[in-house]
Amino acid sequence: MKFRQDINALRAVAIIGVILFHFNNEWLPGGFSGVDVFFVISGFLMTSIVFRGLESDSFSLFKFYVSRANRIIPALAFLCLVLMVFGWFYLAPDDYKTLGKHVLSSMEFSSNFTYLNESGYFDKSAYTKWLLHTWSLSVEWQFYILFPIILMVLKKYLNVQNLKKVFLISTIFTFVIAFFLSYSNPLSAFYLLPARVWELLLGGVAFLYPLAIQDKNKKRMELLGVSLIILGYFLVTEQTVWPGYMALVPVIGTYLIIVSNRQDSLLTNNLILQFIGKWSYSIYLWHWPLVVFGIYFSITNWWLFGIPLSIILGYLSYRFIESIKFPTYDLWSSIFKVKPMWMFLFTGILAAGAYNTNGYDFHYPQKLQVIGKEPFNGPLRGLHCQNYDNQKECQFGKGDVAAIVMGDSHSGAMIRGIDALYHDKGAVVDWTLGACPTLSGVSRYRQKKWTSVCGDYVDSVIKRASTKYQGVPIFIINRTAYYIDGDTESDRMNDQTILVKWQNKIFRPSSTFDMKSKLAKGFIETACKLSKTNPIIMVRDTPEYPFDVPTEMQKSLILNGELSRVKISRKSFTERNKWSDYIRTQAQKECGVKVLDLTDAFCDQDYCYGDKNGHAMYIDGDHLSPYGSSLTIPLMSEKLKSMNINF
Repeated sequence: MKFRQDINALRAVAIIGVILFHFNNEWLPGGFSGVDVFFVISGFLMTSIVFRGLESDSFSLFKFYVSRANRIIPALAFLCLVLMVFGWFYLAPDDYKTLGKHVLSSMEFSSNFTYLNESGYFDKSAYTKWLLHTWSLSVEWQFYILFPIILMVLKKYLNVQNLKKVFLISTIFTFVIAFFLSYSNPLSAFYLLPARVWELLLGGVAFLYPLAIQDKNKKRMELLGVSLIILGYFLVTEQTVWPGYMALVPVIGTYLIIVSNRQDSLLTNNLILQFIGKWSYSIYLWHWPLVVFGIYFSITNWWLFGIPLSIILGYLSYRFIESIKFPTYDLWSSIFKVKPMWMFLFTGILAAGAYNTNGYDFHYPQKLQVIGKEPFNGPLRGLHCQNYDNQKECQFGKGDVAAIVMGDSHSGAMIRGIDALYHDKGAVVDWTLGACPTLSGVSRYRQKKWTSVCGDYVDSVIKRASTKYQGVPIFIINRTAYYIDGDTESDRMNDQTILVKWQNKIFRPSSTFDMKSKLAKGFIETACKLSKTNPIIMVRDTPEYPFDVPTEMQKSLILNGELSRVKISRKSFTERNKWSDYIRTQAQKECGVKVLDLTDAFCDQDYCYGDKNGHAMYIDGDHLSPYGSSLTIPLMSEKLKSMNINF
């Protein structure tokens, strides 16, 4: 096919939108739709290659695959190798392990599935994933694999004209599928081929059904196409269901520019756009790791350096890697001659090694390795005792039951300290149920369906406490702030996350004040039910951190050569716990529950700390480690004595 300047300029328009969005999403809130522009372009080019080959009976499937590999793999493999070298020196073991996993899935072109199972594209955790942007390459590669095979099979039974009709019908049909999938399962729709294939097919329609347009109308069509793409950059936002019907805006815009086929316009004759378009693939590869780099090192106004660097590195990658002319082959027997395949294997083996050796942990200093392993040195007690069977009951120690601990996984993390206090008094019963708040009648969303297992369990233990354990003190420990206001850790943060369902209302981090008030009332009523037959001690939430504490400690050691304290402001901790503190205070007023505040074990007047004396107090961003739990014992003992609670 003759070089199309309009398509090359379109690539520039697409990459500019994507880069500006990623470096600052306030500039172009819909800039991510530039990826959809790329999809249409790819569909047009791939359809032209495959159909021309099929029409002339000269199409070679193997040659097609090799050509795609020659185009895509070398620059991608080089980027991955650079990140692997960078990670060797600057990433903590768990982060390097994760990078290995992501490099492997990127080289396998399955990273869209990997990221689908990890988090949403717009979640804050996205900015910690060095190769998140390769999800779109994976979608394209999956299309490249399936598309020619399907056309080759259909060509055996259909003539070219009927094949074109099937193509057009398929484009409409897959758009309908994408529309419904976008609303029924938006995360899958964003990442997976079935919801994106219509965009690629529409590019094919532009090739198969070229429009006969007068020159004066071509100009208008091109202008309309450009306007639609730019309108999409400003009209679409992260909250837009994507790729729903709004995706038609940039996709139709791209289609109109392609079918107008103007090679002498202001857009196509723009020298800057032509250069950027030529380098666009490499710019796309490099820009996202640079975005993450600026966040990883907390560089202010990083875009001032990151955007120019994206273009410079993109040019260098194009000039010295993309421009290499690797030979193509027609026969499958030549597979071992395909150089990109060896790049794929070499990079994949290195990445698999990083993943399977915890980031090649042997190359880290011993002190850094200890930080990563230390949180698990000692029994985590309740974390292994998840009572999803309502009749199951974990017990620590011997003798009569002296205390009961109930709540979510935070109670399981803290039970070590309570068990130590009651060690000589009797046994401690563990009523931990992970991810389940102590809230009667509550439901949680698990495996794509609502389940009442949490509420049923709470109701069953309320009954059990009044019959079997009447008078035994019960410690209620929850990550209460999470159920009211959502998560703090970046890899799980999303304003649309479903927290719980209670009294037929679904609660999210964005729920209204009135709804949160009702949920708080539910917590209070549950505690008061329990207090009718048992002394109740509600433990104040422990500080939470927006990162993995051991990893943050390792990161400070790697970057600074010494450990710096992992901390948040005490003010932010207090702000975070307004609702949970309200719940405990009201329960104290209404039904006499005791409130156990262990904040001073973690915080001074100004800050709350995730580490002490070089040791991690948490196993992640919110669960106490055995060491952290042990630090609560002296303060717990003092507080319980002041409450006249026997232990």
